[in-house]
Amino acid sequence: MNKLALMGIAAAAATASMVAAAPAEAALFTVGGTQYEVTTIEGFFPDFLSTLENQVWWGDATLATEFATVVNDDLGLPNGDSTSGNTNILGPIFLYQELIPGSTALGSAWNTTQNPPSAAPAAAIGGVRSTFAVATEVAESVPEPMTLLGLGAVGLVGAGSALKRQRSAKA
Repeated sequence: MNKLALMGIAAAAATASMVAAAPAEAALFTVGGTQYEVTTIEGFFPDFLSTLENQVWWGDATLATEFATVVNDDLGLPNGDSTSGNTNILGPIFLYQELIPGSTALGSAWNTTQNPPSAAPAAAIGGVRSTFAVATEVAESVPEPMTLLGLGAVGLVGAGSALKRQRSAKA
C-alpha cells in the first residue's frame, strides 16, 4: 500500500472516531417557562459526575422527568437496556441522583417501550457507557440602549420622509 493510501485510511479513521465521540447537536427546549439549550455527553457517569450534579434537575426527579418529556426523542435514542439487550430505546438520561457512589445513579429518560412512549425512570451503572443530557439556560436577549436609540432614529427619519412626501403631494 502506498503512503497516500495509508494517510487516507488514517484520516478516515481519525474522522470517524471524532464523529463517534461528538455530542449531539444542541437543541432549544422550554421547560417551566425557561428556555434551555440541551445537548448530550456520552461515557461513564462517574467521569461526568461534577457536570451532572450541576444540572438544574439534579436532586429533583419530577423536574428530570419533565425535561425528559419535553425533549422526548428529539436528541435521539442513544441508550439501551443492558438487562434485556434492547438497544436504542431510551433517550438521553436526565440524571438526578447518585445512589451508590461510582456505581449506580438514577435518572429519567424518554422510553419507547412504554405504551404509549413516555418519560420513565432510568438507571446508570458506573461501568456501562450511557448518554446523558446536559443543559444551559438561555439568557433572554435585551436590546442595548444604543440599539433602541438607533431604531428610534430610523423610525423618525422614515416618518419625517413620509410627512414630507405627503405635504409635497398636496401642493
